[in-house]
Amino acid sequence: MLEKEKKLFEHITDQGERIRAKKRVTRDKDETIGFKEKEIYELKKKNQELEKFKFVLDYRIKELKKQIEPREREITEMKDKIKKIDSELEKYHSSNARLDSKIGDLRQELDDCQAKISKNAGILARSTQVVKSFQSKLHRAIQHVQNPAKLDAAMIDLRNAFVKHDVETKVTDKAVSAEFERQRQYLENTVTVLKSKSQALSDFNSKQNQKLMQENMELIADIKDLRQSIKNIRLTPLFDATPPGQSSSPAADGPVAPDRIRQLEEQAHEIAFLRKRIAETEQRQRSGGLVSRGRLPPMDGVDQVPTDNQIHVSEAALEIQPDDATAGQLPDRV
Repeated sequence: MLEKEKKLFEHITDQGERIRAKKRVTRDKDETIGFKEKEIYELKKKNQELEKFKFVLDYRIKELKKQIEPREREITEMKDKIKKIDSELEKYHSSNARLDSKIGDLRQELDDCQAKISKNAGILARSTQVVKSFQSKLHRAIQHVQNPAKLDAAMIDLRNAFVKHDVETKVTDKAVSAEFERQRQYLENTVTVLKSKSQALSDFNSKQNQKLMQENMELIADIKDLRQSIKNIRLTPLFDATPPGQSSSPAADGPVAPDRIRQLEEQAHEIAFLRKRIAETEQRQRSGGLVSRGRLPPMDGVDQVPTDNQIHVSEAALEIQPDDATAGQLPDRV
């Protein structure tokens, strides 16, 4: 019994130690768990902050993407433009290469032209010297104009000095000579005909001008006669003078006589006819281009042709009382 109790006591003691050890381990685990929970809490807090930061960053990323999209389109367009520019540059390079080759050819031609110019300049200088020498010798030869023998000798010296080869004279073709003579004869005939036509036209124009001047003088004489007629008509009194001491009112003297009315009508018609003739004459003078030798002098007291208002006879002013015999003979406006 004692041994069993002892064993049980030892066993209980061992189990107690083990329980204490487990408790220590459990406390350590609890502390570790608490520490881990604190870390988890802190990590959760950090995770929440990171989520918030992630949301902000996502929003900013979206905004940046919105800003990047047009930039990307611009970049794409710029790449296309760069490709086009590269193709144009390639064309320019090829054209530059062709132009370089052409410039080389032109430089070669320029060198050839310079060589020809220098050669021609030497020939021109020699020709100028020859011409000057010929001019000087010709001038000396001309001094012998009064002496035919010396002049002939000087001319022979000139020919021997400057003519190295005999000049061949070519015979002119007969057909060419005949055509030349025919053309010359035709031109001479044409000039003769044109001169005759010009003389005839000049004579006709002079006659026409004389005729126009004569018509102009006749028209001027007609205008003078017409103006004199108008002056006479205007100076003719329309009514008899009122005796002194009597009333000038037509109503007091009675109605105007029919003969007087007819006379007024005839004078008005004659004035209108003369004015019409003057207008026609002036129109003919303007349209025909006639130039008068001078301006007609104005009539005495009359500067211009009378108008309708100047020759108008008013029934109200005359106080005409037409009877049945004279009714309708005098118009309202002459």
